[in-house]
Order: sequence, then structure tokens, then C-alpha cells
Amino acid sequence: MAKTHPDPPIASKAAPWRELVVVCRKCGKKIDGGFGHKRRESLPRVLKALLRARGEQRRVRIVEGGCLGVCPKKAVTVASGSLPGRMLVVPRGTDPALLAGELLGELRGEVVGERAAGAQPDTRSILAPQPDSLRSTAS
Repeated sequence: MAKTHPDPPIASKAAPWRELVVVCRKCGKKIDGGFGHKRRESLPRVLKALLRARGEQRRVRIVEGGCLGVCPKKAVTVASGSLPGRMLVVPRGTDPALLAGELLGELRGEVVGERAAGAQPDTRSILAPQPDSLRSTAS
């Protein structure tokens, strides 16, 4: 009989960044870039360059992940640890500085967008006007 070894304990390590941002890879492939000066670059690449230029590249980690399930047309879905229960829908061609400002504003504890009015967070973005089919209907 083989000896069983106890499982090693789960270790915790401090991350070198304060924020983790997940960008949907599937959305990015569907719009084939859509960001940057000539709209040929991916959102993660443009965001990383912007954060690098601002000297904030070590503060925010941007990764591409699998499908987040929102699947907007002509936009990319972004999830952030500082926005629990909420995903951002970033339309093609949006200025990445606007998205970076929202993400970094949340890290600084600033009240951003619809949360300033005390509204409950939702999955809609303040970055994009919503089509009628996605707007909630109040009775």
C-alpha cells in the first residue's frame, strides 16, 4: 500500500497589483480589434499601453478570459474586481482613457457614474447608451 501524504496547505501571497480586470476574449475576436488610433488593436493591448504611459501598469492587471456570457454586439465585456456584481460593456472605438478612468476611480474610492445617485449596481455600462431591448421597463 502506498503511503498517503497530506495535501500541502493553501498558501496566500500578496499580489503586485491592486486590481484585476478580465476582458472577454470572445468579444474581442468578434470585433477584430476595434480600439486604438486606427481601431486595429485589442482593448487589453490599448489599456495596458495607456496604463503604462500613466505609470499605473503595476497597479492594474489586465487579462483576457473566456466568455463572460453577456455577448454584446460591436462591444467588449469587461469585469473588474472593484465592481462586484457588475460588468462593463465597452463599445468599439470607445476612448480607453474613459474606461481606465472608471476603473482607477473605483480604486481610489471615488463614486463613479450611476452609483453617485445611490442606485443599485447592474450589468449595464455607463460607457454605452443601451438599446431599447436592453433597457429595463418600469411599470
